[in-house]
Amino acid sequence: FQTLRECLEDPEIQVRSAALRALGTVSSEAAKRIIMDRINDKIFKDKDFEEKKEYFEVISHWKDKEVFAFLSETLKKKSFFFGSAKSDEARACAAYGLGLLGNKDAISLLQKFKGENSKLIREFSYTAIKRLEHGQ
Repeated sequence: FQTLRECLEDPEIQVRSAALRALGTVSSEAAKRIIMDRINDKIFKDKDFEEKKEYFEVISHWKDKEVFAFLSETLKKKSFFFGSAKSDEARACAAYGLGLLGNKDAISLLQKFKGENSKLIREFSYTAIKRLEHGQ
């Protein structure tokens, strides 16, 4: 785990991505914790959107209540300060992750974000709802 955690900080995106996917295949509580801690880290907001999206895709492999709550709370987090566009990216990725979890309980929460000011959050919430409604 220590090596994979260190690889998440590698300057090369391919190395970081491979380490993240490897953590996802381990499917342990420790791996889940590493990923969730990384998403909660202050520097996470500065990551490229596609890399953020990959984190949420991997965390959605754990289809448990803790991940559902984590994604729900991330989606609800509002940024009232500078950098709200970066915050919106993480929130949109959380909506994406909720769609991947397959838990239909997320639909009512996602409905609240279909009218969000951020186009990105609106689109990802709508897509997640459609995915959940159609069981994809």
